[in-house]
Amino acid sequence: MREKRPGSRIVVAVVVAAIGAAAAYVFAPSALWETFPFERAELGAVAPVTLVADRDYDVLDEATTRRMREEAVAAVRAVYVHDATAIDSITSRIRQGFAFARSLLEAGDAGLLDAEREALERLLGARLENRELETLAANGFSREVEEGVVALVTQVMRELIVSDREELAQHRSRGIAIRRKGRDREAVEILSDVEGIRDLATVRAQLNPEVPELAGQSRAVRQAALELARREIRSNLHYDPDLTQKRREEAASAIKPVVVRLKKGDPILRAGERIEERHLVVLRGLQSQADAGLRRFGWLGGMAVALVLALGLVGLGRSAMRRVRRRDLFVLGLLAVLLLLGAESWFRAGAALRAGLPEIPLRAWFHLFPFAAVPLVLRMVMGAQVALVFSTGLSLLVGLAAEDSLAVALVSFVGSLFAAERAGAVRDRAGLFRAGAMAGSAQALTVVALALVGGEFAVWEILAAAAGALLGGAVAVPIVALVLLSLLESGLGYLSDLRLIELSSLNHPALKELIVQAPGTYHHSIIVGSLVEAAAVEIGANPLLAKVCAYYHDLGKGKNPLYFAENQKGSNPHDALPPEESAQIVIRHVQDGLAIARKHKLPRLVADAIPQHHGTRLVAAFYHRAVRDGAEVDPLRFRYPGPRPQHKEHALVMLADSVEAASRSLADGSPERIRELVHTLVQRIVAEGELSECPITLEDLSKIEKSFCKTLEAIYHARPSYPTEGPSVEAGAEAPVVSLRR
Repeated sequence: MREKRPGSRIVVAVVVAAIGAAAAYVFAPSALWETFPFERAELGAVAPVTLVADRDYDVLDEATTRRMREEAVAAVRAVYVHDATAIDSITSRIRQGFAFARSLLEAGDAGLLDAEREALERLLGARLENRELETLAANGFSREVEEGVVALVTQVMRELIVSDREELAQHRSRGIAIRRKGRDREAVEILSDVEGIRDLATVRAQLNPEVPELAGQSRAVRQAALELARREIRSNLHYDPDLTQKRREEAASAIKPVVVRLKKGDPILRAGERIEERHLVVLRGLQSQADAGLRRFGWLGGMAVALVLALGLVGLGRSAMRRVRRRDLFVLGLLAVLLLLGAESWFRAGAALRAGLPEIPLRAWFHLFPFAAVPLVLRMVMGAQVALVFSTGLSLLVGLAAEDSLAVALVSFVGSLFAAERAGAVRDRAGLFRAGAMAGSAQALTVVALALVGGEFAVWEILAAAAGALLGGAVAVPIVALVLLSLLESGLGYLSDLRLIELSSLNHPALKELIVQAPGTYHHSIIVGSLVEAAAVEIGANPLLAKVCAYYHDLGKGKNPLYFAENQKGSNPHDALPPEESAQIVIRHVQDGLAIARKHKLPRLVADAIPQHHGTRLVAAFYHRAVRDGAEVDPLRFRYPGPRPQHKEHALVMLADSVEAASRSLADGSPERIRELVHTLVQRIVAEGELSECPITLEDLSKIEKSFCKTLEAIYHARPSYPTEGPSVEAGAEAPVVSLRR
């Protein structure tokens, strides 16, 4: 048989695009800042509204960051380099100079020292006055005087000496950092008290000439040595601007940008609160994040996430979606969009509620959202596979909408699984609440388990979140499911097992009318219901739907019950009518049945069984009688208008209706005779092509025949023999055999 194709690619593309657009709206940065005219607000003014974060924000506080960096730079001490080797280099110059002078004097030429004066001063690293040169030359630049000059220099060069005291004075309050020359450039020592550091002029002026090495020398020699020593002394502590600047830059860069972190639901500004600079900082940050360019990127990112997820699930769930019609695809897309927008609205409302009730954690509000209601309903009207595919994709998107929360996604998914699983056992409206209670319990347990995995031990927050998950499933889910189920059933004609159970009650007004007006037809319908219910189980069809379709397939016979064999008790009114008129009366019961179905507001899928269980078959008995009478016959006047069965359940009703009617004429109710009758009738209907438009296979037909035989044997095994009544007036005529899909 030909299997119906799912919705076209265009329909799928439209649905996926709609989901992507909804996700883009949900995930894009919001324009929350636009709701408050902060640019016109003055510091100290009273806020007219309460603002809460509608999602997570990281707002850069540039002013505070700049201030903290300036403070860090100011705290860095100026770096000075101490040259501890200066004393060695000065001592070396003094000794080289004195040795050079002695070598000249030993040559015996007094004028030679004066001629080499410039070279001598270069070696000494200091200038010599004429009087000092003459005095030292007369002394012969003796080793005693040399040691005296070295001692004078050494006694002060071990101190810290700067060239300018005024430069050092600006660091008096904070101290300085000292780096020892020749050591690691980054290693410094902190000197908090700089008062003990002297400048070069002070050191030279306060140089003490009383050293043991010069004790035996004349006054003139001691004075010449003192002046030379003063000129030899150098500053050994120098300011290092490059290293100071580098350390200040490092201190500034070490201060990370100050970020104000807002979680979804955190209050930004409360009504009645006075506006402070910190409020404006946050609001300006939100404005920058809600810039039109950023929002466009947010839209693009949100749409991309949803499209990739939706396309992946469509590809993966293709086999599960084979029976999904175009209308189903539109409904799934609509539910997905409404679910995303509803989740976003609820999460914003939860954030606002948290601002008023800060003791209740935000995730408790999040878990109250009845996500599982949609998969619960989908399981009831479209099947478990559709519900699973839907809940897998949408739970992830809902988790992204809730602070990118994997916990919310996982809790929603777990609740959906348990709700959908329990949906198969729902037999009344109260069953929805039982399913919700199961989903809520699973959600609460998941919340606690996730808290333990994450190492959370805040008992109140865990209990509040678990309570929210429990109430969301046990209370919100069944209530929303009831509303949604009613909308789908009454507004869009969907049929759930819950509705089918209500229709299967023999106290339904339409069936009560039928049993009064046409008791034979009523009995026939009940038996057909037994046949199709068992067969539906065997071929994987919906047994409840098949049984309900069987109960209502012949409602129209209640209008003219005596014109149908099962209601006749002797005379047959067709004997007095022309064959064509009789055929029209029989065919008319289809339209009468549809009218009754509309009167009682039967679901479309049930009402479709009324015309489809006859398809386009001939009213064979009257057609052949007309042919035998020799009249000009138009076969279309003797054929049901159709359509042919579109679903397995409707095909089962067609087969069972023919088998049950014909089985009444069996004189021999043996299993062999029943199997022969069933096989003949099933193959006749197949040959007529009546099953060519429904997804039924040869394997299905084999299982159906076996099931029909088993049920009929159970019904008629003890039935006494009855006179043969001939074939059913609704038996079909022979037609070409068509191939079946295996």
